[in-house]
Amino acid sequence: MSFTTFKDKYVFHLFPYWKEPPKDTISHGIEEFGSRGLSFAEEIEDYPRVRINHKYLCRNRAAVAEINDLFDDRLGRLGSLWVPSFNKDIVLTSNIGSGDTNIDIEDIEYSTFYPALPGTGRYIFIYVNANKWFARKITAVPDSTSLTMESSLGEAVTMAQVKMVSFLYLGRFDIDEIEWSYVAPYVAITDLFFIELPHEYADLS
Repeated sequence: MSFTTFKDKYVFHLFPYWKEPPKDTISHGIEEFGSRGLSFAEEIEDYPRVRINHKYLCRNRAAVAEINDLFDDRLGRLGSLWVPSFNKDIVLTSNIGSGDTNIDIEDIEYSTFYPALPGTGRYIFIYVNANKWFARKITAVPDSTSLTMESSLGEAVTMAQVKMVSFLYLGRFDIDEIEWSYVAPYVAITDLFFIELPHEYADLS
């Protein structure tokens, strides 16, 4: 498999097929009790979690096998992995030097909307191309237009090179099996569903 790891978890770095926009949602588990008269709802999860639905187009058997192999390795829904949002969640305002740990960004009111809690905003995915990307943890917020990464990228990357900076979620597949639709003898399309696992961030090294 071409999938490599970040903090001992595979990163699903494959870029989606943008024929349709991404379908990301936020869910919060609630159980409702009572069918007649009075009823009440009780939270069954401490944190809301992100659900991600992306479409993927594979142009040969090897690409299909690559995704199938990862799904089998993770035992379907059982094993965890990293999943980028593949949205432009953060926009750089300067190039990143090889030794830089601080990155300059547009003001997104990071400290207001992404407090120091597990989940959204704590991890980022800097996507250059299919063969070059970087996953990092955000360890500090010096001000509204800069973030501190836990380590440098080890090489210089310009704004022009970066296709997007997305939030990175620790999650799992949210499907029981992968179904492929073949539009040509070796060209296949599938919808992949992922769900965040907020409680598992605490177990990361």
